[in-house]
Amino acid sequence: MLEDTNKHYRNFAESIKSIRTLKTYEFALRLFLDYPKVSSLSELMTINTKLLESQIIDYIVFLRNQKKVSYSHRMTSLAAIKHFFRMNDVELPWYKISKYLGEDIGVVKDRAYVVPDDS
Repeated sequence: MLEDTNKHYRNFAESIKSIRTLKTYEFALRLFLDYPKVSSLSELMTINTKLLESQIIDYIVFLRNQKKVSYSHRMTSLAAIKHFFRMNDVELPWYKISKYLGEDIGVVKDRAYVVPDDS
């Protein structure tokens, strides 16, 4: 669990309506905190915006190239990070950052439906 008593966490958590979304975003935010080796949300808020932008981009590229996670996972991770910073009044170039998500490559091949043979 993230820091319940932290005002930055409260801004983030209290603005999410769905408990399921909150749990998903908390998980994604926790994974992001581990990437730059930041110990708390308060410490994360002390990083200047240029360095923060660079760390978020590095994290998204890391997810895409090293971890090879799906596009939807990268989108969810970025949505959680973006929500946290927006709710805490940190302005970052989200359009620029989102360009590092990469392409949505379908993993499942489309196949025709085959009717089973009952002979």
